[in-house]
Amino acid sequence: MNKYDIDQIRPYLQNYVNSITEPSKGRNMYVCPLCGSGTGRSRTGAFGIYDNGIKWKCQACGKGGDVIDLIGEYEHITEFADRVKRLGEVLGMNIEASAEHSNVQPKQETAVSFLQYFRERSKHLAETDYFMKRGISLETAQHFMLGYDPAWTHPKAPNAPTSPRLIIPVSEYSYIARDTRAEIPEEAQPYKKSKAKGRESVIWTFNHKSIGVNNRPLFIVEGEIDALSIIEAGGQAVGIGSIANVKGFLSLLEQRQPLTQPFVIALDNEDTEQVQRAREELITGIKKLGGICIERNICGSHKDPNEALTADRGTFEKAIQHAEEEAVKAVETEENADYEEYIRTSAEFDLYKFLNGIDPKADTPAISTGFNQLDEVLEGGLYEGLIVIGGISSLGKTTLTMQIADQIAQQGRDVMIFSLEMDKSELMAKSISRETMIEVQRTRRRTNLAKTNRGITAGHRYKTYTQEEIDLIDTAAQNYSEYAQNIYIRIGVGDMGYKRIREEVNRHVTITGRTPVVFVDYLQIMARPDPHATDKQSVDLNTMELKRISRDFKTPVVAVSSVNRANYLTPIDFESFKESGAVEYSADLVIGLQLKCLEEDLFNSAAQSKIKEKRERIREAKSQDPREIQAVILKNRNGSTGDVIDFKYYPRFNYFVEGELQPWEKKMY
Repeated sequence: MNKYDIDQIRPYLQNYVNSITEPSKGRNMYVCPLCGSGTGRSRTGAFGIYDNGIKWKCQACGKGGDVIDLIGEYEHITEFADRVKRLGEVLGMNIEASAEHSNVQPKQETAVSFLQYFRERSKHLAETDYFMKRGISLETAQHFMLGYDPAWTHPKAPNAPTSPRLIIPVSEYSYIARDTRAEIPEEAQPYKKSKAKGRESVIWTFNHKSIGVNNRPLFIVEGEIDALSIIEAGGQAVGIGSIANVKGFLSLLEQRQPLTQPFVIALDNEDTEQVQRAREELITGIKKLGGICIERNICGSHKDPNEALTADRGTFEKAIQHAEEEAVKAVETEENADYEEYIRTSAEFDLYKFLNGIDPKADTPAISTGFNQLDEVLEGGLYEGLIVIGGISSLGKTTLTMQIADQIAQQGRDVMIFSLEMDKSELMAKSISRETMIEVQRTRRRTNLAKTNRGITAGHRYKTYTQEEIDLIDTAAQNYSEYAQNIYIRIGVGDMGYKRIREEVNRHVTITGRTPVVFVDYLQIMARPDPHATDKQSVDLNTMELKRISRDFKTPVVAVSSVNRANYLTPIDFESFKESGAVEYSADLVIGLQLKCLEEDLFNSAAQSKIKEKRERIREAKSQDPREIQAVILKNRNGSTGDVIDFKYYPRFNYFVEGELQPWEKKMY
């Protein structure tokens, strides 16, 4: 193995990035392997490779460096020599053995302190009326060593055009330079709020030293001027710079544990998806670190704290005081709640609820599937919990699941269908196709009058249809419309994960006041919760989260699941779900679909010589119309298992009927 100089290794950044993450939207942009930016709904990553493939930077979490820095961050390796050694292992290169770098140490970073610059610029504060216009007193500005530079240029671009700037120190090695001109030229707009840093690792949270200093509530806002506005009004605040720095701020809090003060989240008064996501991330992150936080609008109808301060100082001061009082109460409530919450975990507390019949779960009625025999086996139908319906291809997993959804909707119950494979028009066409088959059977007409999906959606065919056929489609569509108002279809392609499903269900409950029965088609193509997880880990986590949704909303969640092709020639059992291990443990009810022919003696033989014969028998069974399908109860947490329900499956018309197939009904395609 050759020896490699470390400088020769740095260009392998692209190779390493491709091995640990995947591209996202945007030219040369990736899902950040450190913070996950790029896994959201928009798939827009913030991780980029620059400087001719030598450097990387994530605009979301603020981290950057070369390939050695990246492997250290990604694999949590602190020592430089260990990072180099590990990189050699990953790339298959003997980096450690290089004579020049065998004892190499990281380059000492040159840190530039701005303290002297801050002191000098602070003397010029009186030269600008920027603070007075913003409602910030000279005393407050001087306390934080703010300054004014009438001819500022960026330290790394000394030859660039100058501009008057407000200098806002963030740390000894970093500051914000804010353009104070009333009218900023268009070409300078992107640089009106510039950052300057004197070393790579700097803090960008303004007034970060106030974290953990006392027990007073600490307001979390976006801008530095907003933080100063709260301080001016008598509060205590930090400015995280922008919502893009939420992860960086949470990392800072993690270093300051334990968190001894309550936090008041008071981001800009905007109702955008990005701001709402930032609020939720702050709340979740702070609680995860053991902190207490509340979210409050302290701005009234104004867009941010500074606008609220300048518009009505008195009202703003009262809002600050009121929010502080509520934060203190939240601490007291949390402390008192710890004891109460623990006491409520005793069996005695739940026993009284159960005996008095007020436990909602104890009195939850079954929801009929619309299939009498299946309902009888399930003691009435579907109950709260996770139901998984699985089987190999061509057995009608989706068709049976969607027919159950329609039959529940016919009872006046809301259903939410999360389809990750078919679009809304396909699902609607399947339902109307089924209705044409039901109608011809009801009126004892010829079966060939019923229409397939394509027969419903292909408009050019209508020219050749008889009036009877057109009337049949109209009647089927009218029948579907009578319960379609209870069906809510959500489509996702690669972006439908458990979080979105939970959000949609919660939104439905909030708006309608009704809890829907949830259907997911299907489990294996739900979005990955973690880009680094394996397929099995992703399916297992999604399975457990769907179970959690069923529990939290006290409703059935029905998920379609594929099974291993290795079980193609054997009766279905839990071994068929082995790539989805959580199904066996998390699901409350597991229904496996199989061809009825698998109960024949032929399939009890393990002889290799029988494989060809088995395959031919399965091909023959699949060619039947209708097909003979069995639903096997593989698991029933609250009932019996092993029951088998026979179905006749009309694949062309998306229709299942309970019962065994009679000899005169058998025919081939």
